[in-house]
Amino acid sequence: MNKSQIELIVRISETGSFTKAGEELHMTQPAVSRAVANIETELGTKLIKRDKKNGLSFTDIGERILITFRKILSELQKVDELIAAEQGLEIGKVHIGAYRTACTRFIPKIIRTMESQYPGVEIKLSEGSVDQVKEWLRSKSIDVGIIIPPDK
Repeated sequence: MNKSQIELIVRISETGSFTKAGEELHMTQPAVSRAVANIETELGTKLIKRDKKNGLSFTDIGERILITFRKILSELQKVDELIAAEQGLEIGKVHIGAYRTACTRFIPKIIRTMESQYPGVEIKLSEGSVDQVKEWLRSKSIDVGIIIPPDK
């Protein structure tokens, strides 16, 4: 298993599509299908269920492996960041998930401030419901979640 294969599986989960994941990674859809088949063969288990009617979804083991794959990619990113810091550079990626009001009201100002202070840091914003943001945090799809605090 290599970094490219791990990135492919994570990208498929993020896009919900072999075709879209392939486009983002500059791969054809047949190449993505072959790569996924090879990964599943190597691991000895199915990760992704394909259904023409309902699209694709991850198996239970696929969901658990996906969490680990995200952790692996995060740790590899930390290695890149450590090397860059040693060279005097600030780099990295921060994926923020937030509910609609936050995305339109105060997150843009925060992002502008971060981009001006840390131009080497890539910021990705995903908008969803509070429940979606909580799920993204649980599955480690995002690094930071902005949600409405509970009443309690």
